[in-house]
Amino acid sequence: MQAGSLRHVDREEFPILPFRRIVPAAICLAGSLIFAARLSALQTDDGSQAWRDRIAPIIESACIDCHSGDEAEGSLDLAVFTSIEQVVRERRLWKKIATRVADREMPPDDGPELIDADRQVLLDWINRKLPELRCDHPHHAGSVTLRRLTRIEYQNTVRDLLGIEFQPASEFPVDASGHGFDNIGDVLSVSPLLLEKYLMAAEEISEQVIEDARRQLIDVSLNAAELATVKGSHIANGEHILYSEATISAPVTVHRAGRYRITVEAFAHKAGDEPARMGVLADGSLLRRLNVRAERDKPREFVLVTSLDAGEHRMGVSFLNDYYNPKAKNPRERDRNLGVLALRIRGPIDEPEISPVQKTFLFARPSTEKSGEEAAGKIIQLHGSRALRRPIEPAEIEELLAVFRMAIEEGESFEGAMQLVLQTLLVSPHFLFKVESPAPPDGAPRRLSNYELATALSYFLWGSMPDDELFTRATRGELVQRGPLRAEVQRLLADPRSRNLVDNFAHQWLQLRALEQVDPDPDLFPGYDENLRKAMVEETALLLDEVLRNDAPLRLLLESRHTWVNRRLAAHYGLETDGLDDDHFRRVELDGTERGGLLAHASFLTLTSNPTRTSPVKRGKWVLENLLADPPPPALPDVPQLDSQAELTGSLRQRIEQHRADPNCASCHRKMDAIGFAFEHFDAVGRFRALDGDLPIDASGQLPGSGQVPGSGQVPGSGQVPGSGAFSGPRELQQRILQRHYDQFFRCVVEKLFTFAVGRGPAATDDCVIDGIARDAVANDHRVSEIIQAIVASEPFQYRIRVDQVILDPGENP
Repeated sequence: MQAGSLRHVDREEFPILPFRRIVPAAICLAGSLIFAARLSALQTDDGSQAWRDRIAPIIESACIDCHSGDEAEGSLDLAVFTSIEQVVRERRLWKKIATRVADREMPPDDGPELIDADRQVLLDWINRKLPELRCDHPHHAGSVTLRRLTRIEYQNTVRDLLGIEFQPASEFPVDASGHGFDNIGDVLSVSPLLLEKYLMAAEEISEQVIEDARRQLIDVSLNAAELATVKGSHIANGEHILYSEATISAPVTVHRAGRYRITVEAFAHKAGDEPARMGVLADGSLLRRLNVRAERDKPREFVLVTSLDAGEHRMGVSFLNDYYNPKAKNPRERDRNLGVLALRIRGPIDEPEISPVQKTFLFARPSTEKSGEEAAGKIIQLHGSRALRRPIEPAEIEELLAVFRMAIEEGESFEGAMQLVLQTLLVSPHFLFKVESPAPPDGAPRRLSNYELATALSYFLWGSMPDDELFTRATRGELVQRGPLRAEVQRLLADPRSRNLVDNFAHQWLQLRALEQVDPDPDLFPGYDENLRKAMVEETALLLDEVLRNDAPLRLLLESRHTWVNRRLAAHYGLETDGLDDDHFRRVELDGTERGGLLAHASFLTLTSNPTRTSPVKRGKWVLENLLADPPPPALPDVPQLDSQAELTGSLRQRIEQHRADPNCASCHRKMDAIGFAFEHFDAVGRFRALDGDLPIDASGQLPGSGQVPGSGQVPGSGQVPGSGAFSGPRELQQRILQRHYDQFFRCVVEKLFTFAVGRGPAATDDCVIDGIARDAVANDHRVSEIIQAIVASEPFQYRIRVDQVILDPGENP
């Protein structure tokens, strides 16, 4: 169930590697001729001359032989670029090409020569000149598919709207993800199952918020036949006769705790010197003993009041003093019995205690001065506007009042009718979806209204609805003003609800949610359990929260020399546990240890391992994808898995290096392995180890673009200069990322945050915006708050345009 625009999907990662295979000479020659012919059509707009005079000849000499025509390597046809406009429209593709060129993967060793001077010219043009070209496009707005609330957003909204800690969305189907996040409009469909869950949740929520006292009243009358017969009793002529000391009972459901009136209609057969004694019981406990002197022809009602909790109860009657004397002179006095005609339970008889939540929601009630409909109208006016996140319209109020009237006509109480009104609100598309007005048909960008902007802002930072202060700003029309908007961003970030950026955004960016599906082998790692998993996640969350809460530079994620542990995690790390407990985390310094920074956290190390061993491939791939925005190409389908190759021997590193000796494997593994080996001193659950079995560990590696990779013939570290990209262990790896690839890391984070904020994948024109945010953040020490401020102030966040006006990435089809 989607509306608002058509599907918008990001370009799939193109597999540039391997770059060269043996190609017939005729195809290579034809490709060069085609490219040369197309160059003659180049325009002379700004940027065209540099492309024609300097860049195109480099591409022609070093790349076009293999990357042209129907059989272009990696399906990358560079011959199609006949104008600077085409290059600009595919700037994301060219950035990926720049990464391959910088890493010396393009051209390959057996391909055409690319001298260092030309390589630098090409990289400078792509990385510095290209981002500036065509960024003066008339609009950078995007088109966002109408988005429903995610499960997390739904629960947060119910909490903030109604004031209840209730988790109905735990029963909802899992939200699909797109571009790494579950708040992407294109993937948030509504299935029949989800519709059913919405209806069930609305009913449960309304009963949690509003207690209908009339519905909670019970008036249960049990006749003789409905009281279970036991040994020592029988039923005859509508009378339940207890002729020995027995108990008869029946189940009764109590909806609300309170005081209940219990009535027993009974009589007795007299015998002996005392009256029949009857016990009234609840759940086997004696509530009261009663003397029964009433005779059969004049039964009597016996009444008592008792307190009962909500739930199922077993209500019963006992005969307590059986008597039998067959020698008595009067035959009618030989046998004392108890006769029960009925048992009745009514209540609660006390006034119900109204919960604070109900008092807040039903702030208006019927009275001598105000009718029920007038009270309902006031409630709908306030809470309807809050639920729909904008002023509720008169027609919508009338629709909800019609529901109220219908319920009253059907005999519902005021509370029962308002339950139905609340249910109707909770299944409204305007509650379930973040509805925005359509963009104008003339193709011009439309600015979000104050209320739409308030909604976009609160769900970005809080994952929930706007609060009263944000609503007030929207009502005054202040959010379209730069000053008040910046102030609101700062206020929302200072609020504890901004932890949503950690628990929702960062957990998805870093894939921490996937740790729930990781299942290390219990025989090899018996200490791993659910409590340890939660501690691992919380350690990472606290580092992320520190960056957010203290507005620290993003580099702290990779260079921190402290962490947070509880006793369980400290013991797992081999740290001092004195003064720690399992329920609280404490900051500890890591000097003198091998740890420090995000990449030494057990959450990351466990997430990127196999059940029985570490996985340098998974760890390297994770770093490339999530920190450097440089995912490797998919593995070829016919390449054997490492663990299936019995002929490989030695340490894990040695086996992987033997595995990648196969040219089909080397192209994918070269970059991933060089990074992944840095973590080999940490096992599959993040514990430090000195050996891999009985074999020494080599944790050295080298970042892409830094020359020859250790393991390919060069002794690690030999001949390397400071900052060359060589490292040993995760601490040095993180230092090298900060030294050599910090711009790449920083832009990766900005793009992830941008995608999460706007709820869609980046379009072609977004690159200019993202590049600008990344550049401008340098002046603010790369602080998260300024990144967020810039995203909120950007045109893609504040404006919408028709889908047919969006400049798509290549490969996207509206």
